[in-house]
Amino acid sequence: MAETQTTTITREELLDVVIPASAGGFLRFVAGGSTADQFYRRVNGVNGRWRALDPEHSSIGDFVVAHVHEGVFFSPVSWSRPTWPGVMVSSAVVWASIRLGLGPQRREQPRPPVLDGERERAIASFANSPTRGWPLTALIDQGDSVVGIWRLQRELTDADELRAALQTLARAFGGDPAMTDPREALIAIPGTRCVTVAHAPTVSVVVWEPSRTYPVDFSRRV
Repeated sequence: MAETQTTTITREELLDVVIPASAGGFLRFVAGGSTADQFYRRVNGVNGRWRALDPEHSSIGDFVVAHVHEGVFFSPVSWSRPTWPGVMVSSAVVWASIRLGLGPQRREQPRPPVLDGERERAIASFANSPTRGWPLTALIDQGDSVVGIWRLQRELTDADELRAALQTLARAFGGDPAMTDPREALIAIPGTRCVTVAHAPTVSVVVWEPSRTYPVDFSRRV
């Protein structure tokens, strides 16, 4: 799993796993460099089809294009209403994020570079589960971090239970504590750019095994 081969996955495929139709609620998208966000609702409960609640009923693609130079992210949990802050409805996944070490910013580079070997180290960290028994459902290379995702066999509906699971995973994998708050956690959309590091790498999916699912309490066994 330390290899960084990428897999071609559409954003609709990713969203249908992370926010399945059974999750209910609203999907939240956020532009990285601004306070802009947008909420979406499934069209007639159909997977892969989302519509914004603005008068134009704009698509996810419209939001991505409008904010392509800022970075585009989504919340991995569903929300009870199309306003922020909101109340969590459910989460069909748990996750952990490992930030990559950055080198010094040079005068000729507007952003700091990722240190050599950091991406491989972070990806390998997810292969080294303490029990080696919980392979990822998905792994996303966000450019400045990597995010491991585990799909649950049923949704979690208690925010405190979800937070506790995320904190356990962060401790086990040396993850970013900021990603353990369900209200603040955001995952980058594959195919967009990471604008916080040199060369603005494209966000990509490294592991994609959507059939891998786990019991809701599996984080206690990691």
